[in-house]
Amino acid sequence: MWIIPWPTPWRDEGDATTVIQLQFAAHLAGMVQNQCGVGICHSLAHQLARFGVAHGEANGIFLAPVLEFNRADAKVAQRLDQLESLLGFAIAERVREFQRGGGLAQNFRDWFARGVSGEMALDPEALAGDALVDVCTRFNPRNVVVDELIQFYNS
Repeated sequence: MWIIPWPTPWRDEGDATTVIQLQFAAHLAGMVQNQCGVGICHSLAHQLARFGVAHGEANGIFLAPVLEFNRADAKVAQRLDQLESLLGFAIAERVREFQRGGGLAQNFRDWFARGVSGEMALDPEALAGDALVDVCTRFNPRNVVVDELIQFYNS
């Protein structure tokens, strides 16, 4: 079975089965990403590369808030409700559980408080402006303006 039970990934980092399952899950995610646009979670995350943040961690920082933001769109809310009903849990809350369980930052401010690598100063307006013109933004299911993107960096 390819479902990773919570919190297996955090119990034994050397467990080869878990590592293989996580790699397979990442592979499947990449296949999905190649078939559709990924939206503002990725747009926001791409901007953190300048601070040396790993792409996966950067997406994790924004995933739960972006899910909640996009839920304001009725179609997105309906799809998320259906998916969460099938899964039996709220996706944004499960993301936060994984973040807490793995000692990961749950938002940009938490991550930034740990110290930034590199010499660039934090400028939410500049980051948001760059995220707005990032190619992934056009695939977000809900339209977004720069002030809304700034809030993701300030939250």
